[in-house]
Amino acid sequence: MKIPSRIHSLQSTLKSIALAGLALAVSATAQAGVIVYEGFNYAGQADNAALGAAFNGGTGLSSNWQGVGKYRSTGLAFSDLAVAGGCAQNSSSQIYYRPLNVNKTGTLWGSFLFQSVGVVDNSSTLLSYIVSKQANGTDFNANTSFGVTPKSYNQTVGDIRVGGNTTNPNYQTNSGGTAVTQGSTYLVLFKVENLIASGAATATSQTITSWILSVAQYDNFKSGGLTEAELNAATQGSGAASVMQRTTLTATQKASFSTNDFLTVQSNNAGDYMNDEFRFSDSSLAEVAPSLPPAANIVSFGPGATIGPVTASAAAISWTVPFGTNVATLAPTYTLSLGATCPKASGSPQDFSNPVHYIVTSSDSLFTTDYTVTVTVAPASTAKTILTCDFGALGPATIAGTNITLSVSPNQAVTNLAPTFTFSAFASISPVSGTTRDFTTPQTYIVTAQNGTTQIYTVA
Repeated sequence: MKIPSRIHSLQSTLKSIALAGLALAVSATAQAGVIVYEGFNYAGQADNAALGAAFNGGTGLSSNWQGVGKYRSTGLAFSDLAVAGGCAQNSSSQIYYRPLNVNKTGTLWGSFLFQSVGVVDNSSTLLSYIVSKQANGTDFNANTSFGVTPKSYNQTVGDIRVGGNTTNPNYQTNSGGTAVTQGSTYLVLFKVENLIASGAATATSQTITSWILSVAQYDNFKSGGLTEAELNAATQGSGAASVMQRTTLTATQKASFSTNDFLTVQSNNAGDYMNDEFRFSDSSLAEVAPSLPPAANIVSFGPGATIGPVTASAAAISWTVPFGTNVATLAPTYTLSLGATCPKASGSPQDFSNPVHYIVTSSDSLFTTDYTVTVTVAPASTAKTILTCDFGALGPATIAGTNITLSVSPNQAVTNLAPTFTFSAFASISPVSGTTRDFTTPQTYIVTAQNGTTQIYTVA
């Protein structure tokens, strides 16, 4: 498929990883592991700030971002993929780019997160495109380029490319895949084989393969270790055991990944697009899809409990329950970090007359956290206020202190009226709301607070 050179979208956003033990410090000579990482982790920068001189972090990149794009302080999240910081966003026909500071030949693996926040069913929309290319960051048709997009020009699915020129761009549109949807985040994985040195005179057979996964698909495949073999064996579709899209292209070209090339993001036509977690590795597919380390955390407890920070593998949970609650038979519910377990099942009754310990173990059994849960019974409420009084077709009454009045015409019958009331939480009212009474003379209502104190109201 021949596509105009201005049409390839590619939002690059790779969050810097705030994760102890994950080393991303690499030199410009392409050491093993992640060799390029841009996380848009620019703390202190304003949301919607234009990309420019201040956006010059990451690994394996030179200078700063140029062109037209904006920084978003909240980045994309995707299951337990390691993420931190913000992301980048661009709109119709905008492009931003940055020079690479790495030279890599042979095989390269890459990934990024993608989300459309604008129109996704427009037949002319081209969504995020990953590309390395020469010149000034705008030549998509140089035969050193390669790229991946989740949705291609005039298609419902994406495409890939390697090398080519203006008259022969070497695109391969996906066949049989499932379209991405607006507002959903996807993980785009890819592999480029036989990259050559920048400026090489002779072209070579080069292959690019891409896989696009939903969160459910990523969770399914990562359980046994994310491998190319299982991604290639899966069917295309939206099910958890499938891949959204898988595309392969082989061509004799001169695609490179070098200090003469740029990392670029471009969008075309309708829609806004965000990308995050841009990674390139010279060692494996797993390197560009790192999960957070297994954790042993209680994420929520209660309902309504306050969870303190974990210190030295222990933490405190404070839970205040309503007055009158029997703490000997409380059955709290909780959620845990991914894959973690706890012997005390969520929703199982426990005796909280004294503090109760919940021991949480990480999915790899290497970490445990001892949560001490202390329950406090709230004191009885003293509130005993009538908030509203409504006489139905006659309308609402006026409340002034403890006096409630309703104005009616002289010929209005008032012998069988049944006003309804709202009143303070945990309080009660007598007679009960909705009781029919004779309002020929003023009627009294008694509101009793949870602690037993009362307030008398007169309704006339």
